[in-house]
Amino acid sequence: MGRNDETRSLREQLLHTLANGSDMGGEELLTLALTYSEKCDVPQTVRQLLDTYGSLAAVCDADPHTLMRSFGVSESTAVLLRLVTIISRDIAMERRRIKRLDSPESAKRYFSSYFIGTSAEHFAAAALGQDMSIKAVRTLAVGDHTGVEASNRDIVAFALDSGTDLLIIAHCHPLGSCEPSDRDISATASLIRLLGGLGITLADHIITGAEKSLSMRERTDIFPELPEKVYGQSAK
Repeated sequence: MGRNDETRSLREQLLHTLANGSDMGGEELLTLALTYSEKCDVPQTVRQLLDTYGSLAAVCDADPHTLMRSFGVSESTAVLLRLVTIISRDIAMERRRIKRLDSPESAKRYFSSYFIGTSAEHFAAAALGQDMSIKAVRTLAVGDHTGVEASNRDIVAFALDSGTDLLIIAHCHPLGSCEPSDRDISATASLIRLLGGLGITLADHIITGAEKSLSMRERTDIFPELPEKVYGQSAK
């Protein structure tokens, strides 16, 4: 079967699965995507990518420059794959339409959507208005599957750039549990003290895991008190 025939077959397979409510596998989807942007041996490139990263989600979350440098894919392919994660996240967030992080539950839902498609640990922060509306959100650090390090300097700079005195931070454990480590707790406590000295309140630290998410405010007693009408929470 020639390349054009194989591409046509994959496209017909996709249309069939959409019509019948079924799914294509990750290898088939990645192969189909690359037929739009690659002139090389697409099946071989797909096998190399999946052998290296382990899953379609991990490939789409990979650094575009690494994909171009290590696997020889085109810039168009590297950008296309990264767009898959970005578009998936934005669609999920649009569907949920969360505009205010006024409770641990809304914050958990928001960041669960924000981290969709990530295979490495990411760290993000949301700057909030006095009514807990989202003024700005930014990914401040990207790690690997074992951890992520965000500098206090970057967190403070984001708060100042956003003109806020109220923050929620979050990070993801895409392949594991959302339970906070002792290091997570101690680092968060130190950040609370640092931000407090600058007149900035850290309302919560959300951790999302493979299956669920967690609010450290609900789990620990390290956070400053906030009026329940500002950030409603259940009792610890």
